[in-house]
Amino acid sequence: MRIGGAAMASVWCAAMVSGSGASSHAAEISLLSPPSLRPVMTDLVTKFEQVTGHKVKVSFELMPPMARRIESGAVFDIAILTDQLMQRAVEQGKIDPSSIREIGRTGAGMAVRKGAPRPDISTAEGFKQALLAARSIGYTADGAAGNAIIAMFERIGIAAEVKPKLKPLPGGGAVEPVARGEVEVSVTTIPGIMEIEGVDLVGPLPGELQSWVVYAVGASVASKEATAVKSFTELITSAAAHAVMKSKGVTPPAQ
Repeated sequence: MRIGGAAMASVWCAAMVSGSGASSHAAEISLLSPPSLRPVMTDLVTKFEQVTGHKVKVSFELMPPMARRIESGAVFDIAILTDQLMQRAVEQGKIDPSSIREIGRTGAGMAVRKGAPRPDISTAEGFKQALLAARSIGYTADGAAGNAIIAMFERIGIAAEVKPKLKPLPGGGAVEPVARGEVEVSVTTIPGIMEIEGVDLVGPLPGELQSWVVYAVGASVASKEATAVKSFTELITSAAAHAVMKSKGVTPPAQ
């Protein structure tokens, strides 16, 4: 489902009327977000700014360095973290626990170059055979998703066979080499696949192999823009935001 600009603005205005409402004070808030949510956040931040007049400065960072920056005292207003890292930030006194809301989860999928044959990966055996047949396999070298993928290769017993074919790629860059024909397939987060031109999403990993990453949003205890942060939180967890997430490969929380 894809919502056009005018329709989305209308839905978001309705959400604001029922939520915290627009403020006469135009604030600028800083958001920390993982690259896997870049397609969603780019869209939602634009709509939020159009509707409210607030500005959002977004920094896209992989989870480990983001969590370390927060722990060491980084200045921010709102952050999107995995549920485990969010709890750690609360324990460190960095995130207001009353502000936390789950926003969605992402799973992994397989990408091939646009127009290339799509292997059947609907079963664990089919996925395994597709990897064994591939000449090269790209994956995100750093971050939670990459670690989960390597662990999954070990779990299905093909780690040794695929190791010579693995192409570790930097966070946010695991798909472009497939589009350029430099890597045959890539296994990475579904939103990261869907945002890149020149590739096709073969499909999600089979259910028994899927590793979901759950994201939550929370406000910094040091934020001085509580009203704008609350408004942003309410809007990105609204039904309109859920529609955007679904269109970009993110599964919103159950309603």
